[in-house]
Amino acid sequence: MAGADGYVPEARVRHRTSAAFQEGSPRKQRLLGRNKVWLVVKNAPLEDWPLILAYDLMAVLYAWIWRRDPNPLYGRLEGWRGLKPFLADRRPGRPRCLEPLVPPWQVPARWAPGL
Repeated sequence: MAGADGYVPEARVRHRTSAAFQEGSPRKQRLLGRNKVWLVVKNAPLEDWPLILAYDLMAVLYAWIWRRDPNPLYGRLEGWRGLKPFLADRRPGRPRCLEPLVPPWQVPARWAPGL
């Protein structure tokens, strides 16, 4: 039974995280693309959107042209179609928090072991 604050100590959650999908699988690439759109719309300050969208377009083009993977694009399109609840839940006034940007083809190197 939930307390006044909604806390339910006996509740259990099963997450389907990255471990549930093979690295680079079409489904994982689609879900990453979809969730990125929702994350940006809900949390990023409006003044960051043009830079984020331009950078994201480069990432989608890179995946499509060099990796022959359309799934990041499919995920972004799915994200835009399901946008309404995230617009309603926007959190204005969030601080700017863009990391130093690198070209999309250099992103995997940022997560290489030893970095």
